[in-house]
Amino acid sequence: MIDAHVHLEKGDYSVEWINKFVGYAVKRNIDEVYFLEHTHIFKECRNLYNEMSVYNEYQKNWYQKKWGQARPLKDYIDYIQNDIAQMKQMYSFDFLVGSIHFIDRWAFSHRKQRWNKNDYDMDELYERYYALMLSLINSRLFSGVAHP
Repeated sequence: MIDAHVHLEKGDYSVEWINKFVGYAVKRNIDEVYFLEHTHIFKECRNLYNEMSVYNEYQKNWYQKKWGQARPLKDYIDYIQNDIAQMKQMYSFDFLVGSIHFIDRWAFSHRKQRWNKNDYDMDELYERYYALMLSLINSRLFSGVAHP
């Protein structure tokens, strides 16, 4: 079995932190673990969130909190290229995963975001979501997609 969606963001970049995930996987007979991160945790990716962070008060507050915890992407790259690379003998990403969490700046996938289904045409939202998903896939920028 493979767990292809594991985030390191709630801990420090260390072998000890990785080993907690490995131990969990071993106990559950998981053969492979793929580590990946959301771009909102990296300072260099701030411009990706400019539009969505001003869409409404909820999203503004959500992103301000995330920005307050943002780290330099270099820290992650250094960790991958040193500690993880030593374990895997590789110096590049194994994969990139794309996902859609926003439809035209609206953070539709946030459970805490308050919204009224009567304010949205669900058919239009799904149509837009799948159009965005198709664009993401056709971009060929990613090895796979998450949260389809």
